[in-house]
Amino acid sequence: ELEMARIVQTQLFPESIPPVPGYDIAARNQPATDLSGDYYDARLLPDGRLIFLIGDATGHGVSAALAMAMAKATFSYYVSRPVFSFDDLVRGLNRVFHLELRSTRKYMTVSIGLLDPRTHTLEIRNAGHNFPFLFRAATGTIIVPDMPGFVLGMRPKLRVPIERLSFEPEDLIVFYTDGYSECVLKDGGFFGEKPLAELIRSHALNRVSSPALIDLLFSRLEEVRQPGPMADDVTFIAIRRT
Repeated sequence: ELEMARIVQTQLFPESIPPVPGYDIAARNQPATDLSGDYYDARLLPDGRLIFLIGDATGHGVSAALAMAMAKATFSYYVSRPVFSFDDLVRGLNRVFHLELRSTRKYMTVSIGLLDPRTHTLEIRNAGHNFPFLFRAATGTIIVPDMPGFVLGMRPKLRVPIERLSFEPEDLIVFYTDGYSECVLKDGGFFGEKPLAELIRSHALNRVSSPALIDLLFSRLEEVRQPGPMADDVTFIAIRRT
């Protein structure tokens, strides 16, 4: 039954990220157990914009996977409506978690992005999730947008901070879940957010592709982490303007 659940959950992740002209985009999830509480998804809207999401449900295993499945169903419903509304999507996700999962104390952090390749802008709405790392190619520096907010389901009405960013050629943004930054290392410490940011910056300076960047990040983690099963799920979404 657990193996069947794993197979079903695998089908909930997109086979690939829809291609967006002028952008190099990749995503990857590595569960800590047979089932993941992390979730990512992406859909191309009829007008050419890309709506995507990365989330992390509390805990992992079967209960977290069920929360992930509910987020998937809600995301799919709102992005498939004839007229897309970013506000409706956020409200819908929060409503599901508040009404259906609050009694079980299951919550989910999410970052949701809307990428417009015509204007090269990205709108981000954040509900308690890790802030992404934005690499500015012109200066070779990493910027971390400050977007604090409550997680999905904690309040009946959710106000989320909104960040609007512009993309210049070779700019890169990386979204991630805390299974990476909080991974235990061989020396007993944690990987940490600053080392992750510096690792992303060093690879971005070399203009590696988004799939290659994610592969390199996972390779580095395998080199330094404590042997044995992962303690938490790890997920990345990387978006680079070419």
